[in-house]
Amino acid sequence: MTLLTSDYSNQPLDLTANTMLETLTLYGGDDSYSHTIDLIDLSNNPNINDIHTTGIWELKLLDLQSGTSDVSNLDIDISVGFPLQSGDSNEVLNENLFCIKVTDEAAATAGTGVYSTWTITAESNPYYFSETCSLNTERFKDFKVSIYPNPATDFLNVESKSLTFSTVRIYSLTGQLVMSFDGLNTNSVDVSALKSGHYILNIVTEFGTIKKKFLKK
Repeated sequence: MTLLTSDYSNQPLDLTANTMLETLTLYGGDDSYSHTIDLIDLSNNPNINDIHTTGIWELKLLDLQSGTSDVSNLDIDISVGFPLQSGDSNEVLNENLFCIKVTDEAAATAGTGVYSTWTITAESNPYYFSETCSLNTERFKDFKVSIYPNPATDFLNVESKSLTFSTVRIYSLTGQLVMSFDGLNTNSVDVSALKSGHYILNIVTEFGTIKKKFLKK
């Protein structure tokens, strides 16, 4: 059984009743803002083998904890990123790390046992394994970045108490680079030329690239 969808709006998404489910595909890209799912529960799906949620920015937790022995031979793609530009760090910082809930955190982290058969792709989406998955911002409290106003009309301000940056790039939701600012000596960028819509702001810091979503009026 395959579930193919591009229009879920409820959170969380509980698929545990679909015990014959084999493939889950959630589309992102242009309509990624229509997805407000922050959790997908697949803890009672013994036939699942393919999970693709690329571009779903709101998703923060994937529950695969079966309670006994987790399923094997999983192909998981939770990527949310765009191709890096020259000079960008390979590490992309996300204030809320993606959590994959498992039965055996230590084995999953080490890639042993059933987890040695898992393939995980997570471009620009740092993740970790946990048996509890208590989602919070503590892991990245030192990398807090604020942008305002959001929605923005003419200027977008970017502020951080602990990070320095001089380069920001703006992408459409399809991954097209639409604006780039290098050598910034101010925390304000001019977005007045952008068409109305949703965009992704890439903030290139000394530790990596932080991504923020914003709306241009």
